[in-house]
Amino acid sequence: LNMLGTYQLSHNAFKIKLQQIGTSLKFSSNIDYFTIELKGFDEYLDESIVLLNEFINNVKPDKRKIKQLILSANSERKMEKKDPSIKGKALRDYAAYGENSYYLSRLKPKQIKKIGVEGFINEFKSALNYELDIMYIGNVGFSDVKYSIKNNLELSKNFKKSNSPIYREIQPFNHNTIYILDDQKAVQSQVYFNIMGSINNNKDRAIANAFNKYFGTGMGSIVFQEIREFRSLSYACGARYKVPFYSNKKGYLEGYIGCQADKTTDAISTFNDLIDNFPIKENRFNRIQSQVIQSMNSTKPTFRKYPNQVSNWVKQGFKSDPRRDWVDIYENMSFQDIINFYSYNIKSKPMVTTIISDIKRVDLDAINKFGKIKKVSIKDIFN
Repeated sequence: LNMLGTYQLSHNAFKIKLQQIGTSLKFSSNIDYFTIELKGFDEYLDESIVLLNEFINNVKPDKRKIKQLILSANSERKMEKKDPSIKGKALRDYAAYGENSYYLSRLKPKQIKKIGVEGFINEFKSALNYELDIMYIGNVGFSDVKYSIKNNLELSKNFKKSNSPIYREIQPFNHNTIYILDDQKAVQSQVYFNIMGSINNNKDRAIANAFNKYFGTGMGSIVFQEIREFRSLSYACGARYKVPFYSNKKGYLEGYIGCQADKTTDAISTFNDLIDNFPIKENRFNRIQSQVIQSMNSTKPTFRKYPNQVSNWVKQGFKSDPRRDWVDIYENMSFQDIINFYSYNIKSKPMVTTIISDIKRVDLDAINKFGKIKKVSIKDIFN
């Protein structure tokens, strides 16, 4: 879409028409949303929306652009296979989501060719039939913006229900498992850890921030100090408990270690020990409590992110800024809340570990005690 024009105007001619009034038009998508972003001056709001409407209704397919997409997809695949960090993430996602991993579910170059120009335009038209949020940031009043949109933009009369944002279900696992990809050219290892947590209420979601600061995020965390600072086992490490968008879904702990291949075994052993024997250092609590309260009071969405933030809160069922309640939770929490969070979400639960490394430099016998080993190949994690 970002490379196309209309039946009346070529891509360059349409772009020039937008630029003449200081407007830009951009299309993007991710697993959750298809987004149309229109930027420009308030005085040309009507003209900008008219041009958007013209594009939507008169977009012209161009077979030459499909060839560019295919070339881009092929070069992206080649680059990924050479990038250890991307391979590490692909293996992590394969262990977590299986065939639903982004690296396996995205379109293959030959699928792009098969869908063709008309197919992609049809997908675009189909996307426009789903319910949507319209977010405006600027100086024009609500009623005037509403009037401009209703009079200049043709929207569907019967919107389909959307289930965005998407919750990707992590594959269930009942015992410790280790996925290994042997990369003989790897000088460094990319290691990820995953522990499935529990369904978390609003207090748990707030405590998760305090737990993360204590255990896994930042230079003052347990993971950073024990693995990198005290033992020099990694160049990068951390852990974060991630709460899902929806309150009726389970959260999970994700850990990461980037280290020299010959330090992989010791680094994994140390991380496992921190999980199994959770360090109790209550003297850190006051600092953690102060940090999370200060974070809530001083951090807020930038002006242009207000509508998106409010939209998310509405989708989550909140009727006001939930951070107000979180400050109350932080002011009244104790160190025991952090311990209880660990016990409820992490303690004694199975863990999946993924490792990309030069395996001849890793002690597999030592690794084997942390879980059942499964060896995978590049073809398993990339489509």
